[in-house]
Amino acid sequence: MNVGKKWGKAVSVVSLAAWMALAAGCSSSGQSGSGASDAGAKSDAGDTGKSNKAVNLKMMWWGPDARHQATLKALDLYTKQNPNVKFTPEYLAWDGYWTKLTTLAASKSMTDVLQMDGAYIQDYAKRGLLEDLSSIDLKGIVDPKIIENLKINGKLYGIPLAHNGAGIAYNKVELEAAGIKLPFKDWTWDDYFAFAKEARQKLPKDKYPISDGSSGWDSYQFYQTSYGKGPMMVDGTKFNLDKDLWYKYQQTYAQFRKDGVVPPAEVQAAFKENDPRPTRWLPAQ
Repeated sequence: MNVGKKWGKAVSVVSLAAWMALAAGCSSSGQSGSGASDAGAKSDAGDTGKSNKAVNLKMMWWGPDARHQATLKALDLYTKQNPNVKFTPEYLAWDGYWTKLTTLAASKSMTDVLQMDGAYIQDYAKRGLLEDLSSIDLKGIVDPKIIENLKINGKLYGIPLAHNGAGIAYNKVELEAAGIKLPFKDWTWDDYFAFAKEARQKLPKDKYPISDGSSGWDSYQFYQTSYGKGPMMVDGTKFNLDKDLWYKYQQTYAQFRKDGVVPPAEVQAAFKENDPRPTRWLPAQ
C-alpha cells in the first residue's frame, strides 16, 4: 500500500493529492520474502481463496492508529473469507517504517506485502526489490489510465487502492461577505496569488487567506509542474529542482510574509497538519 505522507494545506484554500499502492517484496533469490508474495498476488486475482494451501503473508505498513485498526480489520475479514490465508502484520510510524524497511531491503528480507511511497517506489523497483504485478487482472477495479500512469518501464510494481485529486476548498459565504473575488475553474498560480493579496486587504487582521506554502515541498512541486518543468524527483533517485522557479516561488512568499498575507511563523507553527481541531486563524465555517 502506498499513501502520500503529507496533505497540502492552506487556510481558505486546501490542496490534496495522494495515491495508494500495494507492493510485494522480493528476497535475494528474486522470490518473495517468505515465498508467499506470489500467492498474495494470486489472491488479489481470486486464485488463492480457491486453494486449500495454507498461506501466511507478512504485511508491513505505516500510519496513525486509525489506519492500523482499519487495516487489521480488513485483514481479519479477508482471512474469514479465505481461511487458508493468514497475515503476520507489522505497523509503524512514518520515520520508523522507513528505517526498518531500509534495513530489510539491505538484507533482502522485506515483507511479502508492504506499503510503498510514490517518492521511493521507482528506486525500490529499479533495485529489484519489488515483484512485477502486471499479470494481475484489475479490470473493473482500477481505472486503466491510472494503471498506465503508475507503470515503471512498462511494469506495474504497486496496485493502487485509491486515487485522490488536487483541488481547493474555501468559505464562500465569508469571502462573498468580504467582497473578495471567488476562486474559479482553471486558476493559475498568478490568480491564486492575486486572490491572496486581495483577501489580505479585505479580511480582518487576525484572519489569513492562505498559509505559508514556502515551507513544504509538496506545494512547490505543484508550482513547478504547472510550468511544465516536471516533478521534483525523477526515477525515485534524482532531484529535479528548477532553480529560477524555486527562487521566484520563495521570493513571492517572502514578500507575503512582509505584507502579512500569510500568518507569522508562530501562528503557522501552531497549525497541526491533519489536526481535526480548528485553529484560530482558520476562517469560520
